[in-house]
Amino acid sequence: EPYNQWLRSIRTEDPVLRAVVDVVINATEFYIITENQLGKGDITQLENLIDKLDVETDVSAFDEEIDTWIRIVREDFIGLCYFMLADLEEEREEDMRDALAHFQNACEKLEELSCERLEDETYIRIWEGYLYRNMAVAQGILGERDAMEESFARGQEARKTSWIYFSNHSSDPVLCNNFTLEYFLIQAERMKYLGQDDRRAKQKIRRQLAEMRRKYSKQYSLLSLVE
Repeated sequence: EPYNQWLRSIRTEDPVLRAVVDVVINATEFYIITENQLGKGDITQLENLIDKLDVETDVSAFDEEIDTWIRIVREDFIGLCYFMLADLEEEREEDMRDALAHFQNACEKLEELSCERLEDETYIRIWEGYLYRNMAVAQGILGERDAMEESFARGQEARKTSWIYFSNHSSDPVLCNNFTLEYFLIQAERMKYLGQDDRRAKQKIRRQLAEMRRKYSKQYSLLSLVE
């Protein structure tokens, strides 16, 4: 919340910076709303946030790549809002389909970005990993098993790319372990949602998570995913 307040204090006439700050403010607001157990009283907050995010901002004339990233973030967080609303409203399937549609829109925009440098591709793959994971869960809830399996596979591959890059190019152990965690967690989620019971794979994931929990006990307590 202090970070959100600091962002709101920024004053600028630069249209690109203004657009970036606004979308980040809305993204952090999502986390403020959802940091505690959600209830019926949060429906209005999530709906209001969707309205804020769903405002057309076009800064492509100034910076086309940043404009694309802004649209990706907007679509992703609108999708996340609908995903949360699906647990709070009676129109569960309608909300989940809206969430899936916005995740898919974000993925389409992601394909427009160029990968001229290895770093560019890595940052794209980081976001792609989250998007395809979100899509897979939504598709699973909607009973779209084949699509779910494909999305999990793409998300897992994207996270593997990020994991390999940071393992080879970063000296920050927390950062490296974070992407290692993301890679193993999507494997665990994939098995969970597909109803798979690969004991050897689960043992490998358990060992990895146990080692990470030992090193970073305050951050990681996720072994229940593969129990």
